[in-house]
Amino acid sequence: MPNKGKAKHAPEIRVIIAGHNRPDSLRETLKALREQSLSPSEYEVIVIGYTQTSLQRVVDENKSLAKHAFTYKEIDSRWPDKKRNEGIRLARGKYVAFTDDDVLPQKDWLQKIIESFKKNPNALGIEGYTDGDNTPLLSHATKNKKGGEYPTCNLAFKKEILEKVNGFDEAYHFFREDTDIAYKVLQHG
Repeated sequence: MPNKGKAKHAPEIRVIIAGHNRPDSLRETLKALREQSLSPSEYEVIVIGYTQTSLQRVVDENKSLAKHAFTYKEIDSRWPDKKRNEGIRLARGKYVAFTDDDVLPQKDWLQKIIESFKKNPNALGIEGYTDGDNTPLLSHATKNKKGGEYPTCNLAFKKEILEKVNGFDEAYHFFREDTDIAYKVLQHG
């Protein structure tokens, strides 16, 4: 019998991942997100991929392994700025968190984001501590140990401000689109 009169609980926070063609690292990222300390009903993971990649299978595996909402959508762009904007359009709820498909978020990552917004109700965005391994030759791993770098591998915003600033500037493509959006948000408070 249908449950009349009760609205379905919408997750409070959505995680958006601009997927690249890295199924093995995406698999590890999604595993870390499945193991978050929040209840599965409190968050959703949205992966946006490029039409020429094969990430659908990885997302489907995670749907079968957890009670979380895992969504996958492909768009005809390989650029993360456009993928993140598509994720923003799909996201419902109060907060949007961004990470990358080669990041292993701590178990309490999402819980700390929500707690930070609640402790600081006027905050429009939050950046987090990030430490990567740059030891392999020609490796690039983002570091943000003191703040002020705004990497999208560990960045969250209130959904309303992302809509107000019209999301990511799609002219940046792959470099500094994260800093640009942070500065646009900073101009609002």
